[in-house]
Amino acid sequence: MAHFYDAVLQRPDQFNFAVDVVDYWAARPDDLEAMYWASKDESQKRSLTFKYFSRQSHRVSVLLQRLGVKEGETMVMVVPRVPAWWEIALGAIRSGIIIAPATTLLTEKDIQYRCAKSKASVFVGDGASVVKFLQVRDECANSFYASLELVEADASVEDARRDWNSPALLYFTSGTSGPPKMLSLPQPSLGISWGKAAWSLFGAWNCGATLFVYDDRGPFNPQRLLRILHLYPITTICAAPLAYRQLVLQEAKSYYKKYPPMALSHCTAAGEALNDEVIRQWRAISGMEIRDGYGRTETILLCGNFSGFASNLIT
Repeated sequence: MAHFYDAVLQRPDQFNFAVDVVDYWAARPDDLEAMYWASKDESQKRSLTFKYFSRQSHRVSVLLQRLGVKEGETMVMVVPRVPAWWEIALGAIRSGIIIAPATTLLTEKDIQYRCAKSKASVFVGDGASVVKFLQVRDECANSFYASLELVEADASVEDARRDWNSPALLYFTSGTSGPPKMLSLPQPSLGISWGKAAWSLFGAWNCGATLFVYDDRGPFNPQRLLRILHLYPITTICAAPLAYRQLVLQEAKSYYKKYPPMALSHCTAAGEALNDEVIRQWRAISGMEIRDGYGRTETILLCGNFSGFASNLIT
């Protein structure tokens, strides 16, 4: 998927995102930046390359194998927006382990439901998530405790080359009309799937782009987002319609005029429907069109107002 230089795209018989995409970018002679991460108070900042994530994913993969997690098994993962999320996900993919990512807002009951439904053999979480997991441990997956520091820095594994349509990711829908429904996606569809967790990994890295990750765990604040866009060379944002509705309020508009984005050039929206008035107001403020899209969790993007196509807003 990273080899978009070919005149004709061919579906591979086998595919592994960690190998065919991340290792592809890591093999470049320059140290291509994969992620720029900042803590909420911005006291900690890290610039991480594709070489770094390639190496760390090997180490995570070795750790999972030593713990007895096998190819084709499922791992439920509840980790906040720290680099370890991407390291763990890539390590699992490299070994052919199916990942089921979930929000840190899950309750103990939510975790138990997902572990049982997915028949997960392992749970990975941060400190807060592990505390929740331990409350329902007897009804869930096997659990282990291990540290990546136990794995040699140069440890490596033989990459799992699975069939292109083998499951790689398990999503759980929002559950608005009953219990969350589980659905499975193969790796080649991940870069274009509508599941939002995939966008922060597969979509950007498939293009060799740098992810900017701001570890903000509080409620959304439009001024805080605008401040980040002003201070860092972020070129693209994808936000929920609710965020754009707050960005066009008077206080945010005033902040935008005083502190305009440093490099922003492309805006996309995903989630619930975005009304045309917000699109108009954002265009008036920023000069940029919001490229709004619609899709279901289990599908790719189904429709949207793409760049290069005139937008006809219905009033």
